[in-house]
Amino acid sequence: LSKIPYSIDYKPYMVENLRYLDKDPSLEVINKYKNINLFDLKIDARFIISKYKVIITTSASSTLSWVLLSEKPVVLINSKKNYPLKEHLKSEIKEAIFYFEENETNYKKKLIEFMSQPIDTIEKLYCEKKFSRSNFIRKYFSKFEGGAGKRTKHFILKKYFS
Repeated sequence: LSKIPYSIDYKPYMVENLRYLDKDPSLEVINKYKNINLFDLKIDARFIISKYKVIITTSASSTLSWVLLSEKPVVLINSKKNYPLKEHLKSEIKEAIFYFEENETNYKKKLIEFMSQPIDTIEKLYCEKKFSRSNFIRKYFSKFEGGAGKRTKHFILKKYFS
């Protein structure tokens, strides 16, 4: 990402229970590049997503669900080593967001080319995926689109007052 023409904030995954005493080697590499800044505040990503125009994530963790629901363009770099996406989901998610497979030939070159586009172009391309993304979210995360209060009210009335 040091080769793209934009400033990047790198936020390491927040770890509450350290498993290793060694410092994360990626944190040392970041300091070598002028366009990559370390976001080292201990805050969950879901609370800062709105601050960014494009979100890049590298695992099928809870962060993926938060960024998918944010309506910000999402780039997933799938790695077999780091919470990989299940095989049966790949074709659907490729239609919903921007997807790069780490072990694919020339993936870094493709990622640099893609991320070097104007942000408004990336946003437009992402908008074109909205229908597929809505279906993906509905299918795997939530079939409801708002109205939690009304649904809860109807559930309570039906269950306890019918």
